[in-house]
Amino acid sequence: MERMEKEKILEQSRQKMAFFTHLSNELKTPLSRIIAPVSQLLPVAEEVHEKQTLEEVQRNAMKINSLIHQVLNFNRIEDNKDSLLILSRIELVSFSRSLFSVYEENKQITFHFETNKAKIYADMDAIKLGVILDNLLSNAVKFTPDGGSVRLSLFYREETELLDICVSDTGTGIAQQDIPYIFQRFFQSPHSGNKEGTGIGLYLVKTYTELHGGHINGVTSNEGKGTSIGLNIPVIAVEKEEIPATQVKKQLESLPVLKPIEAESQDEKFLSNIIRLIEDHLSESELNVNALCELSGISNKQIYRKIKQLTGMSPVEYIKSIRMKKAAMLLQQKKFTVAEVMYMVGFSNHSYFSKCFQAEFGKTPRQYLNEDL
Repeated sequence: MERMEKEKILEQSRQKMAFFTHLSNELKTPLSRIIAPVSQLLPVAEEVHEKQTLEEVQRNAMKINSLIHQVLNFNRIEDNKDSLLILSRIELVSFSRSLFSVYEENKQITFHFETNKAKIYADMDAIKLGVILDNLLSNAVKFTPDGGSVRLSLFYREETELLDICVSDTGTGIAQQDIPYIFQRFFQSPHSGNKEGTGIGLYLVKTYTELHGGHINGVTSNEGKGTSIGLNIPVIAVEKEEIPATQVKKQLESLPVLKPIEAESQDEKFLSNIIRLIEDHLSESELNVNALCELSGISNKQIYRKIKQLTGMSPVEYIKSIRMKKAAMLLQQKKFTVAEVMYMVGFSNHSYFSKCFQAEFGKTPRQYLNEDL
């Protein structure tokens, strides 16, 4: 009886997602034809009323754009292709400064924004650009104590026609042994003591940057002193110099020296493969350590040693942690019931699912689902 209920609920979830995905794809193209011209008209609008009207159109179009992305990004993000980008020409300095100003409301931290060009244009997906900057800035703020500082730098390099974006903080820093893994899906440092969130933020930063033809420049971090994360993206056009050369030179000198992320190591490949296997079989309640050993072709002893070394968790704890983080992501979508999510991440007992979820996030699935409603 329980198996039939599970199959019925999972089938309902699949049908629901198929409907949302089809609808979102139908809306994507006409919406891009609204956002692109509005983004081009805004910088040249001179009349106040005209500018306000365009801003309202853009704001509402971006809300719809965000909803579409929530649906299309439901499935594994690594399956996303360039076709999921809804591009428009964006003036990056004003876009970044506007987003940065939201964080400046925190008066306990000092914020610095700097750029070497007055206006920089790129064809980008505005929602994904917002996700990149938001994740970098929110991490910097979260790990920076009162009295510290956070800096956002935009530096256009004429020789490469690339824009370097760097977010630096004077926060707690990242353990050196964790740096190679911070862009892994679901990774959370066993050394930070932080259990908040789903461990997906920096993974999205890297994935969305690469979708736009950019890449991560590097990461520099010292425990107790702070972290700098840099990336670059291709630029279409730049407005000629309006910023004094002395100021630009000073800004260039203040940019942190970033350490490149080395080519993926065997440990990174191991963890990436384990995560993929767990995700592929997440709805199966039979997924346990023995099943993971069989799927990966790796011995129980080796899996235990490597997962413990890289994540600080036992394989049992790690599988459960990914189930919980995926559950949180599904609940954030606000498209599924708690029962649907429970079965989608491989649980069949309501009270045990609720207990595990509360242990991970400090609240029940129902409370998590109802947040911000």
